[in-house]
Amino acid sequence: MATQVSTAAIATFFKGYNSAHYTYDPTLAVDDEFSRLEQEQQWEPEEVQEHRKLLDRAVHLANFFWKHEWGGYAFQEGAAYDDEFWRLCQKKRWDEDRIGRAEAEFLKISGGSMESLMAARNRMPEETAPEETVPEETVPEEEAETAPAEEAEVTSEQELETSSEQEEDAETVRPEDPEAPEVQGAIARFFTLHNCLNYTYSNQAPRIEFQELAEVKERAWKARDPRGTRHKDFWKTEEFRTLKRDYHEAVEERFDGLLDMRAGDVEGYRMETWEFIVELFRLGDVPISKSKASKLIKRIYVNIYDFLEFLEAYDSSTVEGCAAEDEKYERASVLCHPSRADLAQYSLENNKVYSLKAAKVDGTLRLLLQHL
Repeated sequence: MATQVSTAAIATFFKGYNSAHYTYDPTLAVDDEFSRLEQEQQWEPEEVQEHRKLLDRAVHLANFFWKHEWGGYAFQEGAAYDDEFWRLCQKKRWDEDRIGRAEAEFLKISGGSMESLMAARNRMPEETAPEETVPEETVPEEEAETAPAEEAEVTSEQELETSSEQEEDAETVRPEDPEAPEVQGAIARFFTLHNCLNYTYSNQAPRIEFQELAEVKERAWKARDPRGTRHKDFWKTEEFRTLKRDYHEAVEERFDGLLDMRAGDVEGYRMETWEFIVELFRLGDVPISKSKASKLIKRIYVNIYDFLEFLEAYDSSTVEGCAAEDEKYERASVLCHPSRADLAQYSLENNKVYSLKAAKVDGTLRLLLQHL
């Protein structure tokens, strides 16, 4: 079963069967764990078929949540799917229009009812329930869906792993379509330049876009050698290394552009990009030299792609007064992980990796990177 899933979400399914005779083992592949569960439960063939259908639904739900596990969101282990859906909406700060489309997708997968889903919404604490109207600083859909993926060095196999359920001729959103998301920025330019017969940029999170693009490139590479005479994998080829390098360059270009834009002029003083980071996370006072700022910035553990999404959503034009600055600081603080080990685990598990080797030696992005 090649479908990528949220590990915490799929655990919800298996832990529902925990008993004196069975305990969920998260180290096993989904199919292997189901086979173990089947043996422990000693189901009849009809029962196996019934529970297999439930598993298939759980896998699709876990894939639904996995697609949104970026930008600081991760499935809360042990949560009910309906409850977690609303926590996702709150974390993403979606408006009612975006929530409505997510509801349709979620209900189609889960087979549940709108009544039960709304009951879960009503159970949410008031301070965390999604607003009925668009929040003041809601991230526009085109920005939220463009935001990203990141941060230690992960194997190329992970970067290439994609859902086996995606058809080569599946419908994709094309930039020229009337309802297509707005195409802008270095990341969008990179992907649209690679539009081809079986791949069209559809403004998903960059990690998903890159995986899909790499898979299409791999199929094309194999098609050029139908007899399989090549004795190496695609991700070891110069073609893939170039693709990956250009992708990372596009991410850094977008990062630098946003950072420079957000730095802006503060009371007549134009901050350097590293000074903006120091001030945003309240690491010290500005002005400050780049070398001193580097030492302070290395004390925080932030995923590059999560920070990129934060910058996409950051609206410097609305920042007025201490209260607004405190709110920016609180939102930025959520991005910080307690330790390098926590950042490494989060980045690897969610396939949010940015190679240290790919970052410009003198770039601001490099200041945030950690050896994981």
